[in-house]
Amino acid sequence: MVGITHLVYVDDLMLFARADEPSIKVLANCLEVFGNEAGLRANSLKSHMYMAGIDDRMKNRLLQLIGFQERTFLCQYLRIPLAAEKLWITNYGSLFDTITRMINSWPNHTLSYVGRLELVKTVLQGVECYWLSMLPIPSVVTAKIKVICRTFVWLSKHPPIPWVTMCLSRHDGGYGLRDLHA
Repeated sequence: MVGITHLVYVDDLMLFARADEPSIKVLANCLEVFGNEAGLRANSLKSHMYMAGIDDRMKNRLLQLIGFQERTFLCQYLRIPLAAEKLWITNYGSLFDTITRMINSWPNHTLSYVGRLELVKTVLQGVECYWLSMLPIPSVVTAKIKVICRTFVWLSKHPPIPWVTMCLSRHDGGYGLRDLHA
């Protein structure tokens, strides 16, 4: 039997299948059975098919079977870029935007040093860990995030304490930040 893998989040549903006719027929049949039972139908204007590594003739045949439009496989899901190939540094723009937007929403000049440090530790590094749970982050990207966080904590590009020291445990004289670059 052909297996269908899925990912569900609130009102989004992603179905993953092999790029062959039997798999797409099973997928189309499952969508039809679901529609008959639940009274819900996939909107062909909002539903898309992402394919990678198959020739144009097969793509056209599969699109015909399912009735969806093709989209290129570089999209975002829950702000994480999804792609069929290795991501470029520019694909991490939404990570930088998220971190920068958070920092800009905080009144950094009225926050204490400890407050800024705690926001970096819990929120900003939490966002970075969320991304790391999904895909590897290149060292160039983690280095740029480190600079953003360090600048936010010290309100300066020239910190009095090296980041490596700040990432040591409190027991070892550091501040307990995570060095995700290491």
